[in-house]
Amino acid sequence: MLDLVNATILCKLTTYTVVKDPSVGTSPLAQRARKECWASWSLRKGLQELPDRLGSFLQEEGVEIREKTPCTKIEFENELAKVHTKDGMIEAHKVMCSLPAKNLAKILSPAHAHLANLLAEIQSVSVAVINLESEGKVLPLEGFGYLVPSSEPCQVLGVVFDSCTFPEHNRPGTERTRLTCMMGGAWFEELFGQLESVDSDHLLSIAIATIEDHLKIKQKPIYSLVNIHRDCIPQYTVGHSNRIEQINKYIKKQGLPLFLLGSSYDGVSVNDCIWNARKTVLALDR
Repeated sequence: MLDLVNATILCKLTTYTVVKDPSVGTSPLAQRARKECWASWSLRKGLQELPDRLGSFLQEEGVEIREKTPCTKIEFENELAKVHTKDGMIEAHKVMCSLPAKNLAKILSPAHAHLANLLAEIQSVSVAVINLESEGKVLPLEGFGYLVPSSEPCQVLGVVFDSCTFPEHNRPGTERTRLTCMMGGAWFEELFGQLESVDSDHLLSIAIATIEDHLKIKQKPIYSLVNIHRDCIPQYTVGHSNRIEQINKYIKKQGLPLFLLGSSYDGVSVNDCIWNARKTVLALDR
């Protein structure tokens, strides 16, 4: 089986056991989440712990992970997939692909141009994420944060009150306010120009000024971090459900050993991606 992200994962189906019980509520942690009605969750060292632990678990189970080995082409022949990388070609009985849809479209063989065209219609947008930290508690109220309506003349999409949502991540022994400001999305280039030429200091100044205006916070942050996440949010435009239906019908009709995962298809959140991956793996074992 192959999982194509920014790496290639190789394993034999016989090297692990699939849990047949589709119930998600069997673990004590899941039971606690249900009982306490968790609206959101994180990990002690941040969500990066999740892929890190998944990777180490797979390696402990004897799975080979090829890092920095992007797929350059996928062909299908005789019920097999031929996956090409810079290191050569791999034959697989099943391919589970979590690449963004438009990236997958670029590496499919010309024989499946119709599928590639459908995938290419699912575009993504970029978002600037600005993390800010201030001394003390400077928020005028407690809460998760807020989103700005698209009808408002504002360059910010929304702000998350991280220190309220997950105070466990605050620096120990000190009072801090942590905020995450999101900007861009479908209006990124219209507001800030081409990704390659965007000035991080300009984005930072907009974030600080907007938060000062919205929340009346005069205190300047003691720490800031600006990241631009390219093509990070797929856009489910009008007709998306029909598009996904056509994609699935094509794959089934052609008998392709291809399974689509990730945020381009049936939900953009981390929870959606986990749930859809679980359903796919359970279906494989039937």
